[in-house]
Amino acid sequence: MPMRIFIADDEPGVLQEFQTFFELRGCSVIPAPSVERALSIIRDLSTPFDVAILDKVFPEEAQGGLHLLREIRRLRPHVQCMVVTAFPDVAASWQYMNMGAFTYEKRTDRKAILDLVTQAYALKEGVPFQPDLGVSDMWALAMPAGRDELALVRSPLPRYRGGEIVAKARFLGVCGTDVGTFAGKSDNPNRDYPLIEFHEAVGEVVAKGADVPDDLFALGDWVVPVVRRCQKWVREPGDAWDFHLWECDHWHDCPSRHHPDMCPRRPGYLSRGTGKYHGFGSQYFSDAAEHLIRVTPQQREKLGRLCVLTEPLSVSWKAIREVERHRPFRRLRDQALIVGAGPIGLLCAAILVKMYPGVGIAIADLGECPAKSDLVARNFAEAVRFIKVQRGADWPKEIAQSRFDVSIDASGDIADVFPKLCEVMNPESVIALLSVSDARSRDATVSLKKKSFDGIVTSGIKIVGSVCASRDDMENSLRFMHERCDPALLGDLVWPAPVCYDRAVAAIGCMERTREYIKIVVECE
Repeated sequence: MPMRIFIADDEPGVLQEFQTFFELRGCSVIPAPSVERALSIIRDLSTPFDVAILDKVFPEEAQGGLHLLREIRRLRPHVQCMVVTAFPDVAASWQYMNMGAFTYEKRTDRKAILDLVTQAYALKEGVPFQPDLGVSDMWALAMPAGRDELALVRSPLPRYRGGEIVAKARFLGVCGTDVGTFAGKSDNPNRDYPLIEFHEAVGEVVAKGADVPDDLFALGDWVVPVVRRCQKWVREPGDAWDFHLWECDHWHDCPSRHHPDMCPRRPGYLSRGTGKYHGFGSQYFSDAAEHLIRVTPQQREKLGRLCVLTEPLSVSWKAIREVERHRPFRRLRDQALIVGAGPIGLLCAAILVKMYPGVGIAIADLGECPAKSDLVARNFAEAVRFIKVQRGADWPKEIAQSRFDVSIDASGDIADVFPKLCEVMNPESVIALLSVSDARSRDATVSLKKKSFDGIVTSGIKIVGSVCASRDDMENSLRFMHERCDPALLGDLVWPAPVCYDRAVAAIGCMERTREYIKIVVECE
């Protein structure tokens, strides 16, 4: 079947030139000389096309190209769109790329346009994955369109391209963020598409594209996906779901490749399974090979299902890396305060104990789990002080009368914690914030006393935000768990028995009702 190209341009000469050029090369062209005609074609789903070339400005609508792009993204999200214009500008290019355009180009020679069209067409294609003859769908743990509640549903199988891998989900981790999301606290309540959940995962390679080297991944290998990266997301029309996350055009030569949090192209930045983009909570998922961390046989044998802790540990790892970058630890002198005794806070403590022995460590627990003090005592003995803190109350004396060189907030309640942290920090100290506010409104305010604000400025206190761990952080975290972290601590961080995927919804609901945030692991066999 020839490549089908939809072209919308108000200049008859340009439209005819494009049509002749592509038809001579065996393509089928669908022309549209106006916004009205273009919208009619886009909305008529019986007229398929593979690639769209859109003008930016139309006489009847100055933002006509943006209007057409929105309609294509809404009704035909598999179609790759190119904006070709005589009026280029940087601000518009960001706007169009953020809306999902494949590229934004100034009108140039037709050969260059043909090369881009060919690339766009190649992105649309993919090999359908089918584990068994006649099988066309799989289970998925998802939030249906317009609903903020987790459900076990059926979903189409993924597709994969040359550089991608299909993995069978083995284990999924559930954190406090997930529980809040599944309980109706999503950042995207008006979402009009179904969303696959879960960002902590371990998969087993079951298929791979022709471009994936044999010495990089083999069938049967375990992999841990990198959660945050520079990519674009696409969904299929109607109720169907697309498991592809197209790569950012600049990924391969990007200096921020291993530090996605530093990426200047924020419109192309995403995080899988944390609010807007498909995660890994399905029987099978596809992903680019470069976004997967291979679990070695030795790591797999020692850690097993605990490999699912790689993602939360990577957040802790990066936080301490960022602190060290701004202010190296001084052993036997520094005092560190970790607020929050969930998995991330406890993993921060584990890294400090192993990597910086002699640093004084206190964990302030705002949770309601009575077993946390025993867990800390059992795993850290005298190396870590456990301090119970009433959520929303002033600091107890053990904290209020102390001064800290490093503080790490992993409480999940930053609006309450941050102002109080500023009051107990030494000069030239560092505050690492790992939490975000759980307020539904983005306009919610956080109060800070003038005394604290002035103290930050005059004392040179540094504040860093950290959650977007890179591939390097993920690899280092997996290595740390295998080589240095106490398996007993890792085991204490997860629910003793795995939860089968078909019982995950009920188990997560139980966590929300009991406020028990010890991590559960969903077993996907």
